[in-house]
Amino acid sequence: MHMILEKAVCLAIGYVCGMFLTANLAAKIKTGKSAYEIGSGNPGMANVMSNVSFSAGVFTLAGDILKVVLAAVICYFLFPDLTPARLNFLYSGVGTCLGHNFPIYHPTKGGKGVTTTCSTIVLYQPIPGLIADVVGMLVVFKTGLLPVGAVIIPLVFTPYAFYKGGVEAGIISLLLTVMMFFRHRNGLKRTKDGTEQRHARLFGK
Repeated sequence: MHMILEKAVCLAIGYVCGMFLTANLAAKIKTGKSAYEIGSGNPGMANVMSNVSFSAGVFTLAGDILKVVLAAVICYFLFPDLTPARLNFLYSGVGTCLGHNFPIYHPTKGGKGVTTTCSTIVLYQPIPGLIADVVGMLVVFKTGLLPVGAVIIPLVFTPYAFYKGGVEAGIISLLLTVMMFFRHRNGLKRTKDGTEQRHARLFGK
């Protein structure tokens, strides 16, 4: 029972950290507007980098990685008994993704969780996580389609999570996959229709 409580606390800590949307801060500093008022309106790195500046995008990326790491570090010290299986990293990471994607103060206008998902799987399993992230990035560089590259990342990682971490880790990774598909559902539909914007200019500003 105590481990269930610890995992729930890790989720909650991650959620609180995830609710801080770095993209909004970056956009406010640079333009005086929120990320919701710029470009696609998504409070994420790609939108900020494409429509504000490269440096603002890097700031957003760093902040989104940092909040995943912060939640993981807190849970590492609070619940060391979860560390051998690295479940504190996995649960805090999923919580961060939930907070980022569905912040309680704006549940329908969160981010899309690409950076937080990438960071979570790397913290949980560094080398397989990096491989999955690189595969997703290569898809984006090859096609220019962010939604496709985004959903590829947890799809590639999930079979390994089942293999290495068992059913519990696999189901959590599957949850990350479902969240990624849900948050990118409109982009995937546009991709299917041939109307999705290709991000060749992602690093253009």
